[in-house]
Amino acid sequence: MVLVAIRDLFFSSKIDAVVAAGGLTPPARAKRGESLVEQVRASRPARVVLDLSAPGAIDAVRAIKSDTDLTTTELVGFCRHTEIELIREARAAGCDRVLTQGELADRLPTLLSGEPLV
Repeated sequence: MVLVAIRDLFFSSKIDAVVAAGGLTPPARAKRGESLVEQVRASRPARVVLDLSAPGAIDAVRAIKSDTDLTTTELVGFCRHTEIELIREARAAGCDRVLTQGELADRLPTLLSGEPLV
């Protein structure tokens, strides 16, 4: 299962379009106002796609990566290509992949299908 924690309406609608066009299983969507870490613990997704610019995102990455029960959860974060410091922080926190918004848009079918990223 893939869990997406994306608050940007553009990417939310893009996800819907990719799911419809590719006949993919819709991803679970993180609930606003609830701890992402707790949602990941409860649902045990194989992959989490998260907006690194969301408040608390880097702390969530650290918490998920430090939880021994979640070691197999792949974290794929994204942000604007100009957010160099945020990219560094995400990698240091343990984010498995950090993509720019453009890369996210290009790789959505693969990300949502659960296929390995190359």
